[in-house]
Amino acid sequence: MTAAHGVRRLWLGAPAIALALGMVSPRAGAQQDDPRARYDAFYRPRAFPLDRVPDGALQAALTRMQAQWPQTRTGRSAPSLSSFVSSQSWSALGPAPITVSASQNYAGRINSIAVHPTNSQIIYIGAASGGVWKTTNGGTSWTPLTDNECGLAMGSVALDPVNPQIVYAGTGEENFNLGGYQGCGILVSTNGGTSWTPSGGSTFVASSHSATIAKMLVDRATAGSTSTTIVFAASVTGVYRSPDSGTTWTQVLSGTITDLITTPNAGELYAAVGSIYSSNSAGNGVFKSVDNGLTWSRLAGFPTSNVGRISLAVTAAAPVVLYATVENVSTSKLLGVWTSPDNGTTWNSVAATGASCNSQCWYDMYLAVDPTTPTTIYFGGYSIYKSTNSGATFSDIGSGGGTIHVDHHALAF
Repeated sequence: MTAAHGVRRLWLGAPAIALALGMVSPRAGAQQDDPRARYDAFYRPRAFPLDRVPDGALQAALTRMQAQWPQTRTGRSAPSLSSFVSSQSWSALGPAPITVSASQNYAGRINSIAVHPTNSQIIYIGAASGGVWKTTNGGTSWTPLTDNECGLAMGSVALDPVNPQIVYAGTGEENFNLGGYQGCGILVSTNGGTSWTPSGGSTFVASSHSATIAKMLVDRATAGSTSTTIVFAASVTGVYRSPDSGTTWTQVLSGTITDLITTPNAGELYAAVGSIYSSNSAGNGVFKSVDNGLTWSRLAGFPTSNVGRISLAVTAAAPVVLYATVENVSTSKLLGVWTSPDNGTTWNSVAATGASCNSQCWYDMYLAVDPTTPTTIYFGGYSIYKSTNSGATFSDIGSGGGTIHVDHHALAF
């Protein structure tokens, strides 16, 4: 995988490295893509005669194909796949970036980045509809890990902070776009992505279209186990908690969860309920748990009018300080940035001058805080924006050179 596949590295000052998601930016006069035409050509034939691809459609098709043609690759077990290995040389036909011109390549979205806690050369990414990829050389080359799994749409990838060989991949893209595909639950690996075990299919794949995961989160206090680690999955229908390293799941908070974060304080988590639909936005807000996700309470003082999608951020350098970005559900633009200096007890609006996600905050709106400097925050929206004064003002650090595409979905240090 090359840089043209949508990964760009930004040197933002030692020791932090921020990875931003994007593609080559279109220039004035260049041919533009047509999202609606792309949707009609690709999505509609797969959904026909329905308006939406039904839950479990891919899995049902694979099961039928394996039963009807057991000699296909998907119908064979790993030991028998050797017959597919050929001594002939192969030439890659794709997937590959779409070349618009000599200076422009279009690729796909990256929804999640997970950096190994002790070896920054090892990075995992979750592609919107391309599965989980891994690099062991800092991004020079990439290997796909989930091509033969139950689904390729990825919402979030998380590594166990104590044993990073344990990887959790939440399938299904929760960006509310027509081109976002549903998933098949959680994929769990205990060997760094070499093999995977599916989990939570009956929980996350349902008629309510809950098969989209916004965020995977691993509890640090119980991390390192393949059987007793507490893991969280934030989905379009709620926060789900697993007490047994992803084997079983229980819903602990309902609502459209658009973000989930934890702090160094024992048992403390924050969840963003952020439906992008005005008819269902009354319950939107920030919720807090102090008992490791068993119970939740809605925080007072947070804005209640026109609140849509919400993104949250916190840093270990100042775990009492929270940041939140909010979509205006009426206009789909940025309603504002809020900060809490006291664990969510009180909230203050900051100016956030210069930050923007145009009219698509429902789709791309992300927030990250520098791990060592809590007054430095990054906002991923239409471009990538940086603030060094706790969100009062932002500068555009993404599109100035014209090399990073707009519409950002994740940042990692």
